[in-house]
Amino acid sequence: LEDYPALAYILPAEFALYLRGAACYHTQHYGEAVAYWEQLLALPEGERPYRSTWAAYMLGRARQKMGSSLAIADFQRTRELAGRGFSDPLDLARGSIGWQARLEMDYGHFTSALHHYLEFFQAGDAYERHDAAQSLEILCSNLLRDSGSASTAAADPLSRQVVSLWLISGGSAADSATWIAALEGKVLDEAPLDAGRMAWMAYHAGDMELAARWVEKSGKGDFAARWVKAKLLMRAGKLEESAVRLAELSQETQPAFAIEQ
Repeated sequence: LEDYPALAYILPAEFALYLRGAACYHTQHYGEAVAYWEQLLALPEGERPYRSTWAAYMLGRARQKMGSSLAIADFQRTRELAGRGFSDPLDLARGSIGWQARLEMDYGHFTSALHHYLEFFQAGDAYERHDAAQSLEILCSNLLRDSGSASTAAADPLSRQVVSLWLISGGSAADSATWIAALEGKVLDEAPLDAGRMAWMAYHAGDMELAARWVEKSGKGDFAARWVKAKLLMRAGKLEESAVRLAELSQETQPAFAIEQ
């Protein structure tokens, strides 16, 4: 805009400030870009209907490159502005969910990141869902590397469900053991839906005693718990009873917990 000073005065302030910030961003002068976009968002609301969401979103991108955790609040603000009716033709509100989740995971805020990755998965297109699913797998693996993060996730119902299903779909025995330890004392008295999944993880981790305890906590129709019970009976030498249970299970349709043999 320095080459066109008259244009800078003719343009509405929100457009001029946004363009100046964009020029700085694309030449990697992130601090200057932030200053211009902050000026834009400081304008009266009636003077910035078209570039408010853009400025908030790009503030997040710029601060992300600067290594500032303030970017998380910028991405939240993007959705708030779009929700209040500010123009968002590029659907930056949706894109901000994925970027916020990534930042939260980078900063170790795994439970919040999990919520946002799942929200992004549900709102996204096919490519974004694929990306979100991969990120959720990485997140589940990372949070189980830290006992504090695992404990925090175990106390959150949604995180508990996602991590448990991720483990059942192919997690390692070591991860299963870590997750069981985090869950102890938190969900033993909860709805029996979790109990079958916990029984399977305990069995997979090689803790037969704990697997049996989870089976006892399960509901009568819990497919996973009944499957583990059949395996425990087999290990105890009660082959006939185990065979009867396996025959019953093999007749049922459970896409989420299919028996291949």
